[in-house]
Amino acid sequence: STSDFQMKGDTLVKYTGTASAVSIPTSVRNIGKEAFAGHTELVKVELPGYLESIDYNAFADCSSLQKIVIPDNVETIGNGAFSGCSSLESISLGRKLKELGTGVFADCNKLSSVTLSTRNTALAYTGGVIYSKDKKAIYTAIPGYDFGTYTMPSTIETIATNAFWGCDQLEKVSIGNKVKDIE
Repeated sequence: STSDFQMKGDTLVKYTGTASAVSIPTSVRNIGKEAFAGHTELVKVELPGYLESIDYNAFADCSSLQKIVIPDNVETIGNGAFSGCSSLESISLGRKLKELGTGVFADCNKLSSVTLSTRNTALAYTGGVIYSKDKKAIYTAIPGYDFGTYTMPSTIETIATNAFWGCDQLEKVSIGNKVKDIE
């Protein structure tokens, strides 16, 4: 019910319900820090189409969450937004997404399927890794992706903080000779 959503303007500050499936109101433009954190009963969440941002640890430790579709209008996903979502298997990222915080998918060991809108102009996704569109930066590797050996593109100059956090199936990394910064 709408009383389960604590709002401050168009920001969802806190979810207080206990449902396993949640449809966030269409008036929400931002999901605030830790708004759903620790809701282990949450299996499915439907995000509104006009959503613009997902803040720090917004869905952290939602250990039953299985799939998430990020709408096209979302531009930023904050640090640790989905960290600890140990049942998360797939995520779809929209066309306007341009900023990913650090550790967004930390401890999401089952996450192996990522879809990125083909109309996204800021990011690229190939072989288990989310890059800047020009492939000069690695933002994050997908923890449940079956890497084995990973050879980064020769264009990479920067590796973001915690980019390979929780990639248990990663056995070896070959770092390109243009890398200037490993945060």
